Amino acid sequence: MQILSKSAKVFFVLLALSSKAFSAEAPNDKALISLVAAEKGFAQMAVEKGVRDAFVANLADDAIVFNPGPVKGKELYLKRPASEARLTWQPIFADVADAGDIGYTTGPWEFRAHAGDAKASGFGQFVSVWKKQAEGDWKVILDGGIENPAPVDKQLAVEILPNEYRNERKTDLKAARGAFAAAEKEFSDASAKDAEAALIDASAENIRIFREGRFPAVGRDAARLMLGYDHGKMTAKRIDGGISRSGDLAYSYGEYSNERQDGIERGYYVTIWKLSVGGDWKLAVDVRKAQPPEEKKAGQ
Repeated sequence: MQILSKSAKVFFVLLALSSKAFSAEAPNDKALISLVAAEKGFAQMAVEKGVRDAFVANLADDAIVFNPGPVKGKELYLKRPASEARLTWQPIFADVADAGDIGYTTGPWEFRAHAGDAKASGFGQFVSVWKKQAEGDWKVILDGGIENPAPVDKQLAVEILPNEYRNERKTDLKAARGAFAAAEKEFSDASAKDAEAALIDASAENIRIFREGRFPAVGRDAARLMLGYDHGKMTAKRIDGGISRSGDLAYSYGEYSNERQDGIERGYYVTIWKLSVGGDWKLAVDVRKAQPPEEKKAGQ
């Protein structure tokens, strides 16, 4: 997987797996627990068999990974030679759609050039979108992340949130797709005027925001602190995405361009959206990975 981290002051709220936390009869509780188990198994395989083999085994055939832009994940890793590098990670937040068919995980990663290295040389956070396959197992369909400084505090356990909105509505998937498309358009139109204000207005209370070189922000207050400077005019080109059968969880990814006073920032984005109790689509995760600024040509 690729990668993302936590903030010195703003951490991901973590949640211990507890049988009392869920109703045993709720289908997506089991899906949520199995999703976390799949992520942990993925990480363990990377330690035991190497990064390349672990990714090949856990990526869906049509998975997209960012390198730095979106590419076909299976092809990318099949072409990579075996390596002594060690990539370790753990999920610290997970959520799943009511239908139990799509979910996502986030958490910190560490990189070591050699498995025996005492200290890591790279740190960050990952965001992975998972999809339940026809055979019943989870596979990663979208994987991205950021790098950040070395963390100073120990990570906690996994946070698993029961879906408060489940089993209370009938799903009209066509209507859900239309509402999601409308929410994305509204967000895009607002971002073209003020990117920071648009993101805050569209965000869920516990939104997770990831930016390259910075610790993640969790929650609207933390988002305001992180994005206070970002009053640019952002345009985005959506490449693809998906939505759960239950019409309550969706994701998309693409390219963006953000025009600010200090210049134009270009890069790639991943957004994960969730249907709120009130029936509105809200941003649960926003990842933007800027491309390095273009060097000026000689004479300019």
